[in-house]
Amino acid sequence: MEDSLRSKVAEMLTSNWAQDIIRSNEFYFQKATDALQDFLVFEVNAETENFLRLNKKKYSELKLLFDDTAELSEFGKLLLTIVSYCDSNAHRKKELNQYDDNRVLAFAFVRMNNWVEQLISYKFGEDIPDGSVKNAINYMLNPLDNFTMLSENHRQQISENLFFKAYKNTTFKDSFLEYFDEFRIDVSNLKNKTHLITRIAYFLEKEWKESLVGIMASDSTGWLSNHQMKDSYDVFWNSKRPSGTNKTLKLLRECIDENGHFKLFYTSYYNVNYIAEVIDFVENEKEYEKANWKQNYTNQENCPKYDQLQDDNKVAKITFLIDKFYKVGPIPINQFKIYKSYSYPTQDNLTPIQEYISNARINEIQKMENINTLLQYKKQIILQGPPGTGKTRLAKNIALGMLGLNNVNELQDNEQFKLIQFHPSYTYEDFVRGIVAESKGDKIEYKNVNKTLGLFAEEALKNYRISSQNSIVNNLDIWIDEKFEDFKNEIEKDVEESEINLSGNINLFKVEVDNFRYGKDWASPSRINFSDFKILIKAVLENQLVISLQKIPKELSVHAHYRYTYYNALLKKFFENYSYNGETYSETRKNYVLIIDEINRANLSSVLGELIYALEYRGENVESMYKVGNSNKLILPPNLCIIGTMNTADRSVGHIDYAIRRRFAFVDILPKNLKSELKDDFKDDVFAKVASLFIENYDSSIDYSDENVVMKKSEYMTGDFDPKDVWLGHSYFIQHYEKSEKGEDIKEKPVDFIFRIKYEIKPILEEYIKDGILKESARSIINSL
Repeated sequence: MEDSLRSKVAEMLTSNWAQDIIRSNEFYFQKATDALQDFLVFEVNAETENFLRLNKKKYSELKLLFDDTAELSEFGKLLLTIVSYCDSNAHRKKELNQYDDNRVLAFAFVRMNNWVEQLISYKFGEDIPDGSVKNAINYMLNPLDNFTMLSENHRQQISENLFFKAYKNTTFKDSFLEYFDEFRIDVSNLKNKTHLITRIAYFLEKEWKESLVGIMASDSTGWLSNHQMKDSYDVFWNSKRPSGTNKTLKLLRECIDENGHFKLFYTSYYNVNYIAEVIDFVENEKEYEKANWKQNYTNQENCPKYDQLQDDNKVAKITFLIDKFYKVGPIPINQFKIYKSYSYPTQDNLTPIQEYISNARINEIQKMENINTLLQYKKQIILQGPPGTGKTRLAKNIALGMLGLNNVNELQDNEQFKLIQFHPSYTYEDFVRGIVAESKGDKIEYKNVNKTLGLFAEEALKNYRISSQNSIVNNLDIWIDEKFEDFKNEIEKDVEESEINLSGNINLFKVEVDNFRYGKDWASPSRINFSDFKILIKAVLENQLVISLQKIPKELSVHAHYRYTYYNALLKKFFENYSYNGETYSETRKNYVLIIDEINRANLSSVLGELIYALEYRGENVESMYKVGNSNKLILPPNLCIIGTMNTADRSVGHIDYAIRRRFAFVDILPKNLKSELKDDFKDDVFAKVASLFIENYDSSIDYSDENVVMKKSEYMTGDFDPKDVWLGHSYFIQHYEKSEKGEDIKEKPVDFIFRIKYEIKPILEEYIKDGILKESARSIINSL
């Protein structure tokens, strides 16, 4: 095992979920085994057995019978209980799975009709094919010698690509255990070991797993443009098998098992224009008859006889059962990644596709690039949109790209990133510069300091200056700034214990914001200014000044000329501790990103003050009302970017005035349907229903964020509001899960989506009615959610 994998496995073994399995005294899936035993011993009469044998492929009909009829409800409950422990997508899983964490053998999707058909066959003594269901049964009956890696294809891939051995069912156990043997995994219950290492193996799946999303066909005959699906299913065929043949077919079958379908992409003139979703396929007449799609899926007229699957001189070599067919795009073929080294298809060829980037994803990438370009040009932007559109998440993703990071967790404690949230009481003194009180013994002192933006801009400016120049003068200035800061801090510590003698009985007794104080007993104590002192340090290093008892030239500092004794004494002390050895300073130019969440909730004109000018004129001095370090000057450097987020539905806060609007670029972030990305974790049916409250004739296939799309207001909206400002965002419709201690989703513990509807979605829609955004007529739709 490679060192990188070894460290990953070691880390996983210390995780909470792994330790739960390791420490469990009980068999981790005892309830699943009990459910299987109960199912196998459950008795049915001969008539019921015969009915189940004959109709085992008709899952849709059986599901209704299992739920609603007394004769089959107990049998169905037992069968579905088994599946609830085996598959994360099982029907009635939440009800039937009795584990508090809803644990399952596998996270991969196996179609319910396969579970039902094969479990019925197994109960009544019929042979079932090698595959996920059989492997699940074997595991529940004998967990010591079997694994919760149910897919045969996964077993073959992990054997070949991780264990580097040919897959054989008889030696798979030994190969699996041998690969992880070096970790000497000791579990409290031996039956749990195979499941534990299976879970670990799936965390390493990028190292071994191969997959396809579908196959691509070339067809320019024109029949696709006229084709209409007459019912829920249809049958397509092709005169050639796909490239890669047996390996490709295995991966396509695996894609169906995991996702419920694979995609059949039809191309013409270098673009994919149509997609069919394939839920089953066969290669010959014998398999076609055995699959019996006519009885199990389609109406009589939609399922042709096998000898009808031909055209002129071509006959079917592979036949597909599809449940969806639609026009897309056009999607250029260069957005598709072909599996291995196969070529794009010519007429009748089928090419396996490993992955592809949809036009929606391309548009998203292009939009992100446009936003980045805009931000680099304008330096400050505001992402505006209705609630729940992911504005803050997008802002963080933009920051990741600008800072060259890969994960949002890397933003934490990153010196180039800062996130703050504005609120109505936020002020200039909170954000830019202000006065703070500090305790000095029995006294309280007040001083001006930089706040969030002032400090962040200072860091960005330092990097900008160092990365812009590399001259001797610039290096000297940097050295003086750094060493003087160290010297000042040391003096500040020293005077807390004892005063520092400068001459005779004259001592330095205090460090203030911009000077050292001396002459405590004088009627008016004097000072050594920081700015003058740094000028003299530089003059010494450039041989313009020699530290002595002589007066300091007026051209260097008038103040120091008349107080030369004390300046010389402190200069001597400085150079006793620090010496310049020609150090050079160089840094790569860095970006600094400040995210201001809910930027419109504060009074921006008041919070920004004179920085309204600095936003537009980057790198130029502006005068602050507060002097920090003997200077009122503030600079926003060009490498500091500001990203604000603004909820356009929030009418409780003031508007942004024109002067500020002119200095920011505004980017609309609108709701979008995430079904293709999140699959079942996005509740597109509820999303569409809510969208219809805002958009007339809402169509899920339309990208409403496209500036060329006209967004028509629905009949449920009042005339004073624009849909793009108030339409409820997509994040409200994403399935949530309980979190682990590391903040990761526990997929076995989904949060009931009813809670989101009841406590998040409905309340804001009700508020929209109260606020006059939605009409009273919308209430019936809201209540029906």
